[in-house]
Amino acid sequence: MRQPSRSSTLRSSCVDDRSSLLSPTPPVSTRPFVAISAAVCASQTGRGGILDAMIRLADMKPGMKAALATALSMIVCVAVLRGGCVAMNMEFQRAAIPAKLATDMFYAEGNCGDFTSYQGAQAFRLKASTIKALKAQGIKFFADINAPANRASRAYFHGDWLPTPFPDIARDGPLGNMYCGIAGSWTWPKGLPEAINRPGGYYQTLSGRTLIVLPNEGYIVAVGSDR
Repeated sequence: MRQPSRSSTLRSSCVDDRSSLLSPTPPVSTRPFVAISAAVCASQTGRGGILDAMIRLADMKPGMKAALATALSMIVCVAVLRGGCVAMNMEFQRAAIPAKLATDMFYAEGNCGDFTSYQGAQAFRLKASTIKALKAQGIKFFADINAPANRASRAYFHGDWLPTPFPDIARDGPLGNMYCGIAGSWTWPKGLPEAINRPGGYYQTLSGRTLIVLPNEGYIVAVGSDR
């Protein structure tokens, strides 16, 4: 016997449930969500679609509309606050990178820390002009990086600039914190841990804080360590 498809089952359940969803019996506190469920079912069954959903939402009583508006406002506020926090965090962490290493708006961050410490990493994408200068000048690019116009506005990373590959003796701490960044970010660029083991990049490291510049991949990796 042929089994009904999942989509047809969903449609039939929506059709069966529409009358109960729109009945006057649900508690007042759940009515906005009932109306939304009904709207979703309407669009899934193809009977009325979005227009039907809009009409049903418009027919809600003032109290239901107010509750729905409050719920939507809370969602928007949380999204705005989260976006604002991410932007502020990005600018704070970007300030620790020398101004001469110009980047665009791409930013990825992840960490394994808690309220008492930070163990993580951030990835910034280099601008094309910075990549071109790095490839043309090599290690000489960093000769004047501590000049007032070129240095970071927030002193965090220190140490001499050296070419990759990253030495084994200094690899464990920075690489461990880089993996914290990778594990904690959906947008972390691929291939960066492997890149520090190849020539073509540059880094400075001191006390677990490491700044890695990878012109071939087009990224800066800032590895943080605060205990």
